[in-house]
Amino acid sequence: MRPRVFVINPPRSRLARMLWLFGVAAGGALLLAFGVVILGVAMAVLAVVWLLRRLRPSRRRAAAPISVEPEVIEGEFTIVPDGRRPPE
Repeated sequence: MRPRVFVINPPRSRLARMLWLFGVAAGGALLLAFGVVILGVAMAVLAVVWLLRRLRPSRRRAAAPISVEPEVIEGEFTIVPDGRRPPE
């Protein structure tokens, strides 16, 4: 036996069937219009947020200056004597 939960039976009369179809089409067009409006509002809000982020100065710290000499490695190092070096 088929479940009859989501089965929609259109009316038998020709005029009622045409009106039913017109109502379904109008409902679909209304849902589509609401979707387009919601999408437009969301895109406008995101565009404003993006624009504000681009125009506002960054709060990030400036990057460390790059060394002029490529052979120099900056940082803290410890020199390990040869006797205490781990085996390779």
